[in-house]
Amino acid sequence: MDATPAADWERTAAPFGDASGGEASPGRKLCAATRADLLHLAAAGRNACLLSLGVESGVFVRLAQGPASLSELAASLRLPDPAARALLGGLGSIGLVQRQNERYAVPGDVAAMLGAGPCSVAPEMRLHAREHAVWLRAAAILAEREAAPDAYRLELMQSQLGRYRGIVAMNRILGAEIAERLAPILSGPARVLDVGGGDGVLARLLLDRFPDISVEILDLEGGMEMCRGERDRLENGRLRLTVGDARRLSPEGRYDLVLINELLELFPTAEKRAIVENACAALAPDGRIAVVKFSLSPDGTRPAGAALFAFRMAMKYRNAYLESDAEAAEMLAACGCGALTLHDLAGVKSMLVARRGPPNDPFPPHPRDGESEPVTSSPDRSETQITLWRELVSVATSFRPAAVLFAAAELDLFSKIPQGGCDTPDAARRLALSETAARVLLNALAAIGLLVKTGERYAAPEDVRALLADGPHSILPEILAYRRENEIWLELAAMLRDPDARPEDAGLMQGERLPGYLTAVELSNLPSIDRLVERLGPKLADGARVLDLGGGAGSFSTRLMARAPSVAVTLFDRADVIDRNAARLAEAIDSGRLSLVAGDALAFELPTAFDLVLMSDLLHYFAPEDKRRVLRNAAAALAPGGLLAVAKFALGESGVEPPAAALFSLRLHIQEPKAFLETDEELAAMMAELGLEEISHESLGPAKTLATARKPR
Repeated sequence: MDATPAADWERTAAPFGDASGGEASPGRKLCAATRADLLHLAAAGRNACLLSLGVESGVFVRLAQGPASLSELAASLRLPDPAARALLGGLGSIGLVQRQNERYAVPGDVAAMLGAGPCSVAPEMRLHAREHAVWLRAAAILAEREAAPDAYRLELMQSQLGRYRGIVAMNRILGAEIAERLAPILSGPARVLDVGGGDGVLARLLLDRFPDISVEILDLEGGMEMCRGERDRLENGRLRLTVGDARRLSPEGRYDLVLINELLELFPTAEKRAIVENACAALAPDGRIAVVKFSLSPDGTRPAGAALFAFRMAMKYRNAYLESDAEAAEMLAACGCGALTLHDLAGVKSMLVARRGPPNDPFPPHPRDGESEPVTSSPDRSETQITLWRELVSVATSFRPAAVLFAAAELDLFSKIPQGGCDTPDAARRLALSETAARVLLNALAAIGLLVKTGERYAAPEDVRALLADGPHSILPEILAYRRENEIWLELAAMLRDPDARPEDAGLMQGERLPGYLTAVELSNLPSIDRLVERLGPKLADGARVLDLGGGAGSFSTRLMARAPSVAVTLFDRADVIDRNAARLAEAIDSGRLSLVAGDALAFELPTAFDLVLMSDLLHYFAPEDKRRVLRNAAAALAPGGLLAVAKFALGESGVEPPAAALFSLRLHIQEPKAFLETDEELAAMMAELGLEEISHESLGPAKTLATARKPR
């Protein structure tokens, strides 16, 4: 059984709302995609990388022993102080590390689950990190240009997931609910055939619950290892292990119940049908068949987590997919089974139970569509640990929606799908995919809101198409850059320990990545720049002289000059940045009000004394001592009574609030091993060290802060 809860995937699976068409419910929301929405989705895998980083670095094992200071942790983990700071800030941003009075700690339940103790699920988190790396290659795997690694493909066939504590615990809960639903069938002597049940979890639960039954497990040789330790039950005849292939089942006897538990999704359509036919043929008169599976709507898009699970199956096995509940019911009916009932299992899975007889008409509604059935909990269930495990899995698998977007971007799907939409066979031809691969990809995109599915046709909303298809507004290069960033972030543990392990393309401000980075910064900063001009403009007298230090594309300079016509601005930045932006600023330069100066913020002297020196999003690129040098140079450039203004991402004293800023600081550290985002309090302290006066902070919106200070007269 794969108990990774589809319900948990919903937390990150549908960032644009439900854009699946299905039967066209009138209240359906169409996605209103913006550039920011799509880039947020593309960055969704960072949290998964952070969790993996915490596990690989050993920080949870160390903090499980007790709180520690930054320097103590750096020494224990063998990390430079800036690297340890970036790591702890990132983990704090997702609530896995807490800081109190200069010491760091982890909540007790997190320490138990991610430390080295008997309840640790750290190996399972590593499993998801390996899966993350595979999903970043989804386009090539779906197009059959390469195969998924054998270890990933065979983990289900060989029952490898049964080794992980969290999955086993969740399987026991679901198994207890399955047993509860099957109690009327198994109340007396009964022969049970568990098809594909090699991990033995469900068989053990049934044998413990129903003393008069016997269970035969049919599975491949590789899937039987987990059951071979059941010596007592094997010897007393209550448990039998049969090595065989469910697609070619020739049962020796007849069974009162045949179970097919999370097996069909591993196979293409024809093989699914063969398994169901063979299972039905093994039934005794009045015997029952039960099919357990992740719940999936008839259109294949709801819930979103199940649509992503279908995508996952197609990655593992050629032409495999998760069948809908309705398709499973049709297979049972085709084999002459009727009296079908559909059970909801913990809001995650469905169990279809049928026996030979006239097929139901129509297909019964799912319990979640009406009155829910009571949920039976396992008697040994630890509510706190299960809840935390589900939350950790949600973080560890948060990369999945982003990986679907990356696959679509690599295949240039939004350029190839016609504006009026198309069906699966047409899409398969256009994308050079099998129909199964095309269907699971299209359904996953509909599930996360990037396509609209109406009947059997898929189409992209206009705003999504404008941004993700080839054209003047396309952000495909940025999306694919995030894909590469995901690959880099998966190597964070090695990079923090050894800065030389950083890939050459990790630096966003280097080489060919610089233009795209500057454009992204300019677009994202426009709202805060407008607020910055509103705050600083009224502070300037006529004829004021302004230094825009690290002014980049000139967004602040040009807006300030438009607001204050008598102001003269000097824009200072690196030579490559000045060269890139000189042409676009030519009109302002020709007016005599703007001058461009190339240089290094760490070492410069200018002949003019300025009334205002602004630094916007500059200090975070530097190490602590270099931050002080830049501030010292900026203060030296001020006229007496002049104003130093520093606009930056807001970061609280703890270094973890707001979370986006803590993640930004870690991202900076990846670019430059000594760089980090200083807290607002650290900036104020550095200003005070320079003897500046009237130091104050004010908000520039939800993400930015403005610090100002005056040079004494």
